[in-house]
Amino acid sequence: MSKEHTDLVNKIIHEGNKIPGVRLWPNKTSFAYVGKGARINTRKGFCIVIKNGHGLRFGLQEGSSDIIGYYKCGENCIPRFVAIEVKTGEDKRKPEQIQFGKVMEEDNCLYGVARCVEDLYTILWGEK
Repeated sequence: MSKEHTDLVNKIIHEGNKIPGVRLWPNKTSFAYVGKGARINTRKGFCIVIKNGHGLRFGLQEGSSDIIGYYKCGENCIPRFVAIEVKTGEDKRKPEQIQFGKVMEEDNCLYGVARCVEDLYTILWGEK
């Protein structure tokens, strides 16, 4: 993730959380290897080797949006799940992200791709 992307995610979350009934959080997904670490000395110092390592994914799921949350439009309103995929520059959605978006839309969630803070309002209300 670039600094530009991280900054835009943070701005959208900050602006969104100012709107009554909206709560947004960053949704970081990643992958890491875990296992027993061993230090191996080399001529130039040392390195760490993971023995019996296996992969561990964390975050909602592969392809899930950069920002998740909910929008409750009124006191007696049932909150709707919000998922916002943030893209900067010429970035395009990956196939997993497209699939996640389709599922969100099929389930009547508020989903969209944001390239600027103003896209938040289009995602929430269908207008700018």
